[in-house]
Amino acid sequence: MKPNGRMYAAGWRGSFETGVKMAAYAPNRSEEAEAEYKKLIDELPAVAEAFKKGLGSLYPRAFDKLKAASKSFGTPSFGYTTFNGSRSADCFANSLTVTCQDFDNFLHEDNDEIGIAYGWWWAARHNKQQNKYVVDEQCKHHSIRSGAFFWGAYKIAVDFSQCDDLVEIFWRGKEDAHCTMYSESEENMTRFGSSTQLTHQGVLAAQNFWKNNGARNVLLTYKDRLARKRQ
Repeated sequence: MKPNGRMYAAGWRGSFETGVKMAAYAPNRSEEAEAEYKKLIDELPAVAEAFKKGLGSLYPRAFDKLKAASKSFGTPSFGYTTFNGSRSADCFANSLTVTCQDFDNFLHEDNDEIGIAYGWWWAARHNKQQNKYVVDEQCKHHSIRSGAFFWGAYKIAVDFSQCDDLVEIFWRGKEDAHCTMYSESEENMTRFGSSTQLTHQGVLAAQNFWKNNGARNVLLTYKDRLARKRQ
């Protein structure tokens, strides 16, 4: 069986392309996806800052540890869209994932470099006229049946259907078996989930990149992706 729903990702990872050591995630192969990807690039820095502020407020020690680890590995933040091969203080989680449309999965441990993961869950309504999801007073978790974030080892869960607004969760992704549980949404509603992590593959990619002295020709940035799509 496969997980239900959809998962999207942004950030930095390794690459199977010849000669490329570190690459930004690529958009899907459609004009619509390219347009959304271009908008996403402009918004990612602010998104990353919001997650930094959230984790720094919820669990300052974990935030400091994540920042220190990412800086020691030279791993750029997923929101560092202007990264062009030079070391910078803008180091944070290299990976952002977003789930929706009744996403669920099975108990698992993440392949992360350190045991720090942080995410948000919120309900949203699809505006057909604007063809996008919006958040308003009608968007409450109890409008969506079931759904929870479950820690298997501890047999505890956050029941989203009992929550009203934004839910933020810290967990040890590589150490604690966890999963997102089944939910049912009305046609025009969804529950978004997210996670920010310093992945093992992202760290390996950064290390391979710096072993090549940060050479620009072994790096594929967000903007490089768009340039390739236009060719």
